[in-house]
This record gives sequence, C-alpha cells and structure tokens, in this order.
Amino acid sequence: MTNIRVQAVVRDISLGGFCLGFDKLPGELNFTPARAHNLIGQGVSVKFVENHLTVWGEIVRFDARAAEMAVQVSKTSNNAAWQAWCDAQV
Repeated sequence: MTNIRVQAVVRDISLGGFCLGFDKLPGELNFTPARAHNLIGQGVSVKFVENHLTVWGEIVRFDARAAEMAVQVSKTSNNAAWQAWCDAQV
C-alpha cells in the first residue's frame, strides 16, 4: 500500500461518487497516461478537510491528461454530513 498526499479540487459530487481535479499530479509512475489504467479498482481514502469528512471508495476512472479522478464511494466518516454536502451541491 502506498500513501500519496495530494491536493485536489472537487469537480462533481453525488452520494455515490465524486470527481477530483488535480493542479499537479504526483510523481508516481502510475499517474502517467501510459500507466493510469493501473489505478482503476484501487482503494482510496479522501479527506475533505473543510467539511470534516473522510470518504473511502474505489477509483473508477483516472484521466492523466485531464488530471481527473472519479471515485465510487463505499463508506464515509459521517453519512449525514456527506448527504447534506451532496444535497447542497445540486
């Protein structure tokens, strides 16, 4: 298991998943366009510091050229807060 810390911007959010955009991709080899497919299916935890939430899920799409990652949510640290945040985004 590799821990990578990177800042991202939420581009889209729903109860079942979210899309993150990166200003700068980590230097890890799997984040290159040629190796991005290796990230699909990997588990991920994302901390939304401003919302005091941690969300766990699985990477379902990664586009190195667009610097975007889509995650399917499997668990949250606070389901009510996650739902409220998602509802506020509509």
